[in-house]
Amino acid sequence: MPKGNITIGNNVTFGFNCTLEITEKGNLVIEDNVNITQNVLISSNSKIKIGEYTSIAENVSIRDSNHGIRKDEKIQKQAVNSAEVIIGKDVWIGANTIILKGSLLNDGAVIGANSLVNVKSNIVSYKVYAGNPVQFIKDRK
Repeated sequence: MPKGNITIGNNVTFGFNCTLEITEKGNLVIEDNVNITQNVLISSNSKIKIGEYTSIAENVSIRDSNHGIRKDEKIQKQAVNSAEVIIGKDVWIGANTIILKGSLLNDGAVIGANSLVNVKSNIVSYKVYAGNPVQFIKDRK
């Protein structure tokens, strides 16, 4: 049950089978006029912000945390590592894309289908990226 840590703006649409996993420490902000299609997972243990007029295609996963993986302790018993995910305004995220902790997608970026965005990705405004991990493809004209 939400604990006041989810903010959804005006004119936001969700397709079927979307999951919002927001922990007590997590925070989700979805600004106005965002379109989230079906089978989208948004999981926050820190903060995820989605800017206005962003479109998110089907089967996208957005996560701001992951498990520790030291070999001297069971993975399930290790602390979760988190870093906020910020998605700017007027961003388009293609189908089957994964966005991981610490990612910054600047305004106007386009992420092609089947891509992986992580903290090392340098997503510049108004450019198109695709791949695993994402690479620059072209400028938006």
